[in-house]
Amino acid sequence: MNNFTGSGRLVRNAVVNKDRKGLKFTIAAQFGYDAGARARLVEYVPCVIFNPGENISKLLQTEGKGMLIEFQGRIQTSKFEIEGVLQYRTEAVVTNKTFCILKSKD
Repeated sequence: MNNFTGSGRLVRNAVVNKDRKGLKFTIAAQFGYDAGARARLVEYVPCVIFNPGENISKLLQTEGKGMLIEFQGRIQTSKFEIEGVLQYRTEAVVTNKTFCILKSKD
């Protein structure tokens, strides 16, 4: 079963991808603490949401950076070719019904 639950802050405002099929963004998700370095451990997760609705789309594109969100979805891996070089991408695909803005920017 391919289920993913993610929460974190948007690294930057979301952007509409080239073919306008989805809204792309990256979240910074904390997953622990490194006592030796005295730093939080953070993973940067690329995400996409398809057909997010006009209000969410505008909000994430204009005021998204720093916003704390939570969502459920699935992990998707795709491959494509750029200038003859095969590329791979893994991203979290958001399920629209589970997208939630927990907190605006601090």
